[in-house]
Amino acid sequence: FSALLTEIRLQVQTLRKNEQLFEADAKKATELLYRLDFEIPCGEEPLKQRLELVRVGAIPFSVELDTLVTAALNKSEQTAKAELQASATEIIKATLADLGYDVAPIEETLFAKGGKVFFRKTGWNDYCVKLTVRPGESKMNFNVVRLESSQSVREVKSRDSDLAAENAWCSGYQQFVDTLAARGLDTNL
Repeated sequence: FSALLTEIRLQVQTLRKNEQLFEADAKKATELLYRLDFEIPCGEEPLKQRLELVRVGAIPFSVELDTLVTAALNKSEQTAKAELQASATEIIKATLADLGYDVAPIEETLFAKGGKVFFRKTGWNDYCVKLTVRPGESKMNFNVVRLESSQSVREVKSRDSDLAAENAWCSGYQQFVDTLAARGLDTNL
């Protein structure tokens, strides 16, 4: 009788342990299914089906499944980030163009990979705005710069023309920021 009682207790402990593992797997599968539904709308149906089987207890949650889900979520995150950067690029290009700036030199990869680009308004002569983008930090920097040209530019009047060019950019900057915000791209100065 004592041996039978001990055996029953061991089986009950094993069943409780298995039930706890099942509940943990089911909870994790449910959370991942929720994320996959919102972050990966289609294309991952087999992965979702396997998670459903885990959720109902038909199969255990495995390291392989965890790796597949993590990869799918990372891929989705990278795609969303690239789409956001492409959208930001288009909004900034359109805003600058609408405000009268020549934006032809703005590269398609600027907001994804970073770098520098120069743009200007008609009539700015030797001046332009240098846009530096650091996408990893979500930062943009604008500087008014004078392009290097002949010695005649370095006259005493150059200080006045430097200030005029800077004032021309700065006077339109708030409109630029407001237009970006109206188009869904908020910025912090």
